This record gives sequence, structure tokens and C-alpha cells, in this order.
Amino acid sequence: MAFKQLSLTVKSFHFDLTPQGGDATQDIQVAMRQVEPNDSTRKAALAQGHMFEVLVPFTIRPAGYGFQVAGEISLFVQTLDYFGAAQDLPQAELAQISQPAIAKIQSLTYDVTRSITGEGVQLNFQPATSR
Repeated sequence: MAFKQLSLTVKSFHFDLTPQGGDATQDIQVAMRQVEPNDSTRKAALAQGHMFEVLVPFTIRPAGYGFQVAGEISLFVQTLDYFGAAQDLPQAELAQISQPAIAKIQSLTYDVTRSITGEGVQLNFQPATSR
């Protein structure tokens, strides 16, 4: 599915050192809702497709490392030539649309761990197979 990323905002990002050897956690939620723009320029663009806000709250504690990251990323997108509801999108399309937010989580985690420990940790996520 083709879409335009309109904006991406890191609403919160929190890093905590934790004891080594704890259970790994990967809790990444993706919620998507249709939005209506306020300005006339963006309203005119609705003829190309619906606009959505994608919220991605997360808590991640990778195995083998002594840290946890948590926060929320907000992403505004416009789907091109799609006029359906968010809940009607197939899982694969939702994963594609939310990918910029996932990439931001990976980038922030790498940069913070590199700054703190001298070696960046690259997170690799496995998408869920069902909603």
C-alpha cells in the first residue's frame, strides 16, 4: 500500500538500566485511528486518501542486556487511494505503515546504548502474526 508520512513525533522515550539476566520483554502495540485535518490544504488532500494517526506505545527489555526502553511514538500518515477504515487494513499493511515508528525505536535505542555503553544495541523485532 502506498502512503505518505506526514509527521513522526517521539512523545516519550525512557531508558533504564536493569539487572542482567531478567526476562526479555517485547511489548509493542500499534493503534491506528482516522483523523480529520483542520486546515484547508490538508482537507483538500483527503481526495487522495484517508489520514491516520498511528500510535506505537512500547516496552522492550532485550535478552542478554541490562536495560529496558519504553515510550510512545506518534506517526501521522496519509494512505494513497485507500478510503477504508483502519481496522479493515490487513496486518501486513499495518506493519508497513507503522515501520517508520519501529525504525525510530530501533534508532533511538541504538544511539542511547552507544552513548551510555560505548557499543550500540541493534534491536530486531519479529512482527506478530495476528492482530
